[in-house]
Amino acid sequence: MTTAADHAVEALRRAPASATACASAPTIARSRAKTPLGASWGDCADWPLADGAPTSVELTRQAVDRARRWPGVLTDLDQSGDRALEVAAEADRRRGAGAPLGVLAGLPVLVKDNVDVAGLVSGQGGTLGRHRASDDSAAASRLAGQGAVLLGHTAMHELAWGLTTPGCPNPWGVGLTPGGSSGGAAASVAAGIVAVSIGTDTGGSVRVPAALCGVAGLRPTHGTAPLRGIAPLAPSLDTVGVLGATAADCVLGHELLARPGTAAPGELNGLRIGVLAGWQGRVSPAVATAIDNTCTVLREHGVQVVELDLPQARLAPSIAYVLMLIESTHQWLAEADRDRSAVGAEVLAQLREGGRIDDPSVYQLASALARALRVQVEHTLHEHRLTALLSPVTAAARVCVDATSVAVAGREMNTVDALSRYTALASVTGLPALSVPAGLAAGCPVGVQLIGAAYDERALALLAQPIEQGPGLAVAARRRILEPFLRTP
Repeated sequence: MTTAADHAVEALRRAPASATACASAPTIARSRAKTPLGASWGDCADWPLADGAPTSVELTRQAVDRARRWPGVLTDLDQSGDRALEVAAEADRRRGAGAPLGVLAGLPVLVKDNVDVAGLVSGQGGTLGRHRASDDSAAASRLAGQGAVLLGHTAMHELAWGLTTPGCPNPWGVGLTPGGSSGGAAASVAAGIVAVSIGTDTGGSVRVPAALCGVAGLRPTHGTAPLRGIAPLAPSLDTVGVLGATAADCVLGHELLARPGTAAPGELNGLRIGVLAGWQGRVSPAVATAIDNTCTVLREHGVQVVELDLPQARLAPSIAYVLMLIESTHQWLAEADRDRSAVGAEVLAQLREGGRIDDPSVYQLASALARALRVQVEHTLHEHRLTALLSPVTAAARVCVDATSVAVAGREMNTVDALSRYTALASVTGLPALSVPAGLAAGCPVGVQLIGAAYDERALALLAQPIEQGPGLAVAARRRILEPFLRTP
């Protein structure tokens, strides 16, 4: 029987020879930002703990209370809640004593279940690889170093090998999937438990749940944030991402984990974005409307919108799938075979599917195509003087739990395809991508995706600002996310 992997491999082998012709990447002079955005966090987001703001203990208790009202979002609240309150009390003591404080001093933050936090169990969304961490991951260490109160772990798909998060609710409606694999991270922000949550993104695992939960989600430039202490899935694609109430929050959070990226343009007026062809007629009406509205909003702010075609981008889903199959099999199959009861049937099937690809030339071809595609995208951005590319995040905005297909443009589409088709381009090129809430449809949020040049996360956040405030957004819902963290009058 022909499988999805067979189809993906065949698509790569049919790629024209020109698809792997790797021209030199354009040399682009960029000014790197001198200081992290985190140094002026209060100017970009309504963060607490200034004079008259709630104490860290108050915020942490509130976060714990909200988490208890959303069972399934966190995995370890019972073991992490008391410890978080102790850290919060120490943050308040330091503040009262006038001691130096980090950017996140006293703020509750969550991390995905594959991110090690010393003393807590990292479950990887299941049993395989489950362990109690003896040391902090690099991400947890840097967050703690900035004073964050690490509240615990959020739910995820097993081994991060999926675009749903079983058992985790979507705060926007009963029976709706929050997406995955960082579904708990997105839901924790959407439910107002925390304002920022750390996830990982391999094939779309930050951006998909961000879109389905109505929050912002950043997959930064590959390799900028350290992966030490995070369970791997496919290392050539794995990236530490950030989910937040706004795009600015995501970039600020990222810059606490990595060095500052390129300085943002001074204003929106005069910037140019490219709308990728190929999605028309392949997304739901709600997603198409969100793209159209986004273009309108950006034009109103002086941004020039141009349409362009990037034919080789259509190979991105196949490239991503083949790389994920082969690399995840290398990481996990032997361990899964030693204890088959420790892994679910869906993930075990994926690992074994990767094991069937035993021709080394397939991996070499997928890697070459990925490198060439990155060069092509960078040339396109440079040639057309574009700050970003605009595309859908998902083909559908409303996806029910356990749905194997969704209705898209009058036909049924496989759910995995509907959720991953448009996120693969940034994954295989390693370029930064931002999922931005851009509207509502039948009570469900709709996201759009901005893909930028390497290290241009700040420029993406600048473009996102008018989109987040555009027509059709539920302002009340966004305030519900931020309300626990707003400064008091």
